[in-house]
Amino acid sequence: MLKIFLVFYTASGGIASVSRPFSLDMEYCEGIAKERNEQNLRDAKSDANVYVAECEQHKTPPNVTVRIDPKMRKALEVSCIARGFPNQCSDLPNGDLEVMHSGRDKHGNRIHSITKPGGRVLFGTYDSKGRFHIIKDEDLEKGIY
Repeated sequence: MLKIFLVFYTASGGIASVSRPFSLDMEYCEGIAKERNEQNLRDAKSDANVYVAECEQHKTPPNVTVRIDPKMRKALEVSCIARGFPNQCSDLPNGDLEVMHSGRDKHGNRIHSITKPGGRVLFGTYDSKGRFHIIKDEDLEKGIY
């Protein structure tokens, strides 16, 4: 089955970034592509820095073929933008999607969810040393966390 991906191309035609699959229709993806293309043109310092977004259908995500600056890659990642909360969401380098939720645990730590590329979701909190502690499913169901 084909899935919709937002693919960013460099001026030379290399693939710089690929989104997670969109669960919505092509029209929705194309709306995001249009917004990102307009923003990319405003942000570009030269023609070589222009990245073009295209919505494409593939069975599996296309492979990224060029290395770009990590800061620029972060700007191109759109999984969080597509979900409507870019300030609470991060695309992690291993393909995971991390979302910060408004809920808190009994210690006052924000609850985060990490969605794996296969769709599995883990909930947890970060401690003061930046370590992620997973909340067990049974504790989530009982509201004990």
